[in-house]
Amino acid sequence: FYFQRIQADPTDRNTIYILNFRLMRSTDAGRTLESVRETHADHHDLWIDPANPLRMIDGNDGGGVVSVNGGRTWTGMGYPTAQIYRLATTTDFPYHACGAQQDNSTVCVSSEPGHLQNPRGVSTEWMYSVGGGESGYVTPRPDDPDIFYAGATNALTRYDRRTGIVRDIQPYPRIVMGEPARGMPERWNWTYPIAVSLAEPDALYVGSQYLWRSTDEGSSWRKISPDLTRAEAATLDNSGGPVVMDQDGPEIYATLYALAPSPHEAATIWTGSDDGLLHVTRDSGNSWSNVTPPDMPAHTRITIIDVSPHDAATAYVAGIRYEMDDRSPYAWRTNDYGSSWTKIVDGIPPDDFVRVIREDPYRKGLLYSGTENGVYVSFDDGANWADLSYDLPDTPVTGLSVQDRDLVISTHGRSFWVLDDIETLRQIDADVAKSGDHLFDPADAIRRSVPAVIDYHLRGSDRMVHLEVLDAEGNIVRTLFEGTRDQGTHRETWNLRHPGAVTFDGIVLEGGNPARGPWSPPGRYQARLTVDGDVQVASFDVRRDPRLTGVTDADLVMQFELALEIRDAESRANGSVLLIRDMRGQLQASVARSDDQRLRASAERFIGDIGRLEAQLYQVRNQSPKDKIAFPIRLNDRLTGLRSRLERGDAAPTAAYRDVFEELSTELDGHMLELQGLISDDLSRLNAELTRAGLPRVVARDLLVTD
Repeated sequence: FYFQRIQADPTDRNTIYILNFRLMRSTDAGRTLESVRETHADHHDLWIDPANPLRMIDGNDGGGVVSVNGGRTWTGMGYPTAQIYRLATTTDFPYHACGAQQDNSTVCVSSEPGHLQNPRGVSTEWMYSVGGGESGYVTPRPDDPDIFYAGATNALTRYDRRTGIVRDIQPYPRIVMGEPARGMPERWNWTYPIAVSLAEPDALYVGSQYLWRSTDEGSSWRKISPDLTRAEAATLDNSGGPVVMDQDGPEIYATLYALAPSPHEAATIWTGSDDGLLHVTRDSGNSWSNVTPPDMPAHTRITIIDVSPHDAATAYVAGIRYEMDDRSPYAWRTNDYGSSWTKIVDGIPPDDFVRVIREDPYRKGLLYSGTENGVYVSFDDGANWADLSYDLPDTPVTGLSVQDRDLVISTHGRSFWVLDDIETLRQIDADVAKSGDHLFDPADAIRRSVPAVIDYHLRGSDRMVHLEVLDAEGNIVRTLFEGTRDQGTHRETWNLRHPGAVTFDGIVLEGGNPARGPWSPPGRYQARLTVDGDVQVASFDVRRDPRLTGVTDADLVMQFELALEIRDAESRANGSVLLIRDMRGQLQASVARSDDQRLRASAERFIGDIGRLEAQLYQVRNQSPKDKIAFPIRLNDRLTGLRSRLERGDAAPTAAYRDVFEELSTELDGHMLELQGLISDDLSRLNAELTRAGLPRVVARDLLVTD
């Protein structure tokens, strides 16, 4: 096959390795061959340590693996090196990133770790396949995230995630293999395009050299175009040779490679071919116009057509020519359905060809491009580009998708990546660039799932910064930063929790972590930035999880209010433990300076009384996490456990939670009255004795510090 190689052992002249579909080895100068144990097929590269040939690295279509014993065993492959051909994202919340993996299955993974599991598999699985095969498109239905269309050589499948049922729905199921393109009635590319119309979700499109349309999920099809490629005879002949032909599917040429139904107009559809033709129809395929940019070189493989989400007449096109030793970037924009074009590559290096381009759905003219080496951004509709790769590895970017406030990419060799929280990019313009200190408007947050991200830019150095979150009434919820900062853009993240309860070192509870504060309810909030005394404010919303049904914002406000009451009760209990321990420490230090036995006895009685009260508030014998099973939990543990379980889900509190909280509050009130009596009566008498003895008095200090 095309990647066959021979690698010689660096120390033994008679040992060679042959890389192809299989990994083979000869130890007798090639007279005989044996298979080497492998982790995946299709071997592209092999490194052998010149100092120790037992150490080697094999690069195959499954990734890279290491052997330290000459190939008898290899390391595993559980790391993200998938070669993803195309990217799709679902309308789930959280969204899923999907694509087809080279020499592997299609794959979808959730964008949030808490949801990384196969909806139809065992709990340890963190991804799922959606039909199709290694090289094809994955296209979810925009109005039903459980339905996926996926392609591969000799396959087009419909997959139902709810049931796990998959079926083939090819418009022309005549399989091909080992033959030239010239004799094929339908020329299907290795990665032939599949698209569903956002303007008409029942309309499914796939492309051979023709465009096919189905409105019944593939049960029937209609060809709606002529041949939309150059179909030059010289490009349709045999490939490979002279020993054997190489015609496995990727070699099929003169095919449609890009497809874009307009999200605005159901009758408008764009196509791009792998031999450099761009067409558009505005009447559902009854007539077609060749709108290829005049300066697009022949045989440019059109990899992407992105119709602007803001303007039906605007589209962006990119193409590649690296297989013809031309690594230049090619990208164009039209604002008139292809009647005229503007090339838009300034700022992209001359050897970094563009694979994909997308416009931000929330800001017109904000573009993202994926190239052979990274990601770029344009704030002026492609007139100028700037690098946006940050710490992304140098890797081919094959797909881009903007999901709310995330920029999602697929790569050919490094799997999926997400650039989180791009809301600030949407606000950058010339005015912001020239302004002084600037607080960006945060994107809306989603309770429990998506935090509030607050970005701000400073001019100058050694600035005194104070950043707070306020609720709708102007009350301070959290202080996110307080201190000095230098020039640049800074980011703080609010996890949407209010401050937690008072706690103390070494606390061991069954009920949870009292320092973890209650979830903030849905509503309007503000970020308040103070820089050297100057104040800026930006508002944002906290919204409830969109998956919730039968739950209102008012329900979550009630849950939050009860959680706050419980938290405050936890603080009273834990603060009292701190107070008791502080008074005990003061008293022990004071009486240690005296030999008065009566005074010492009075002190011991007081220490015993407050110690018994402490033991009612907290299980003082707990020293390690497992001590909870040996000693009964106490009041503060029950309070923390009540709040923890109240907030396990989003709903209005049940009557049972209010009843139990009333019981625990009554118990706490009793302990507080007892502690108050010990301080006002017993401690007062004891302090009088300490004063007469010339010793330091015990001070009942306020230790209710919550942050």
